[in-house]
Amino acid sequence: MDFFIHSDASAQRSRGTVPRRDVRFEISPGVSGLQVISGALLLINRYVPLALTILGPIIVNISCFMA
Repeated sequence: MDFFIHSDASAQRSRGTVPRRDVRFEISPGVSGLQVISGALLLINRYVPLALTILGPIIVNISCFMA
């Protein structure tokens, strides 16, 4: 990508901007599936305690990762 853009990190620092942190975070297909199933259960208002039990640890993990 640097071939096309020709970015200069030292020029960014001299302008007072903070360089962006490049972090790749990918969610496994299993976790994505659990999120979709839990969201569907919440939308149709069935098995709400089960859906919240599944989504609880996922929400805590996301909030700890972003902090």
